Order: sequence, then structure tokens, then C-alpha cells
Amino acid sequence: MTNLVHSVVSSQSTLPSDNTMVATVSATIYTDGVPAIAGVTVNWAVSSGGTIDQVTSTTDATGVATTGLKATSPAQIKVTATTGDDAKGKSAMVTASKPLTTPTVLNASEGDAYTLDQYDLKFGVTATIPFYTGAAAGQTITFNWDVVDQKQIMVTSDTTFPISVDVSNDMKPACLNDGNYEVYYDVVDAAGNDSYSASVILTVYQGGQSTPTLPAPTIPDVSEDPYINIQDANSGVEVDINYNGMTIGDLVTLYWSAFDKASNLITNACTTLPYTVTQDDISAGVVLVLDPSLFYPGQNNEGYEGSFDAYYTVNRAGLPAAILSYSTDALVDTIQP
Repeated sequence: MTNLVHSVVSSQSTLPSDNTMVATVSATIYTDGVPAIAGVTVNWAVSSGGTIDQVTSTTDATGVATTGLKATSPAQIKVTATTGDDAKGKSAMVTASKPLTTPTVLNASEGDAYTLDQYDLKFGVTATIPFYTGAAAGQTITFNWDVVDQKQIMVTSDTTFPISVDVSNDMKPACLNDGNYEVYYDVVDAAGNDSYSASVILTVYQGGQSTPTLPAPTIPDVSEDPYINIQDANSGVEVDINYNGMTIGDLVTLYWSAFDKASNLITNACTTLPYTVTQDDISAGVVLVLDPSLFYPGQNNEGYEGSFDAYYTVNRAGLPAAILSYSTDALVDTIQP
């Protein structure tokens, strides 16, 4: 019996060259002209620019053996499968290119180990596709939340970057179940050529304290009247945070949600501000200042009438979950009379 390599194919024709994404390379083996039985040994080799996770593998019941390929540098990568009877074998080619700019996800950063907790999910999860080299009308962007869901975006002459993806409302709820997720996007041009971004690995962990215990943040601008007005907004709205047991290294995250008069969320007037407590904050407390632009979210930087809700969480080394504060709310009117 003679085992020959009939064909070799890759699950992806391109890979980002940052050693993150895996392409499955499959070799179909024929024994005397028909698909091989399970257990035939296949030897794998890869050219420079790539690595494979198995240098030998065996066929399954359909005569197919596989290995995984990662790209480590921009190159045309050749993956070759051979057998003991077929030293020449056959190959598949995969193009490795410099990855496109990594997407970002609101409230997931290196500082919190790229973790979204229940407070982040309550605030709303938004991903951002940044401007990438070569962006042009006619391209199709596919934003991928691991294998759970994806969203396609057509790039037109009117498309502006960065592009926001509302994960909470426009993608499957399962995207935000507890677990680890690889988040990335790929771009296909009009000719069918594709490129991939670098990916970010996110953890969704909804454990946390649901009952507030820390004191609410204070906003000096609403201590004497219930409004943030134009003068307050233009001066930069100060938010003061102080709580017993404040410790150097505490990660304090302020959540600021804005609503119109009908209590609808105004997405581009909302923000979160992470801050790590220093020695100077222990006695004076944490002082954060909101950018004035948050109070002018309308077209042509128009103001709004409505309200805000503000609270914060504290993540501390050695504690498994964030500690929650009470909320502060008041009115906003940044529309000229």
C-alpha cells in the first residue's frame, strides 16, 4: 500500500504576523488511489516566517491529518505535508502580513487585565475599530467577538474612523457570558484580498458586589444648585471620591452615564475614568475632572438637557471582586436660552 499526499489546504489564506491567530492546515492522504484509513502518519514542515504546532500527525477516518500554523513575521509561508511513501508531498501557501491596528473595548485595559465585570456590562460594552493603514471605500470589515458572533461593516466614502460597535445591543447576548474571548477584525478589499488585525484577549467576569457600600462621589458644581450648566461644563466638571481604607494601588473606576429628558442614554456623553490611587490621594481623596466635550454631544457640538448618574468601583489587590459605591445624580442643561 502506498500513501500519497493528495492535497494540502489552509483554513485561512492570510494571517497576521504577530503569532496570535491559528490557521488549520489539512492534508488529505490517499492510499492506492482512495482516501486513507485512520492512523497514517503525516510529516509537516514549514518555511521561515511561521511555526506549526505539530511536526507529525495522523489521519482521521476520512484520510485527513491536520496541524496548526501561526505567523511570526511578514512572509509567504509554505507548509508542506509528506509521508513515508511521498517524500516530495504537497504544500499550501499562506500570506503573513503586518497586523492591522488592534481594536479596543471600552473599560478593558492592561490595568485591569482586560477584564469586563458586571459594572462594565451595566455601563454598556462598546468596541472601537481604529483607522488602519490602507482603509478605503469598497472594503468590508468583519468585527469578530471570538467565534460567538461577528458584525460586518461596509466602508464607504462617507465612513469615518474610528468605527464603534455596540456589543451590548447589536451582538448576541452570549458575547458577554463569563469566559475568555479573542476579539479582532478582518478587512476584505474589492478584489477579495484580506488582512487581519492584531487581537486582544478579553475576560468577562461578572462577579462583584451588587450592594453599594462606599460613599457616593461628590460633584462640587451641584452642591449649591441641582444643575451642571454651561459655565460648569466649560470649566471642567470635578468629581471627588473619598472612602475609608483608601490604599495605594487601588484601581478606582468612575462610571458617568448621561440621559436626555426622556431618560434615554446619550452614549457619546457617557464615560468611564480609571485611576490608580497614589500616596498623595490618601489624605486628600481622588479628584477627577470630566472633559467639557461630554456636555456637548449633539451635532455641531450642541449641548443637552437631561441628567447624569455617577458611581465608582474599587478594585484592590487580594480582593476577588470590585467594591461598589452609591450613586450621585443631578440635572444637566448646557443649551443656551
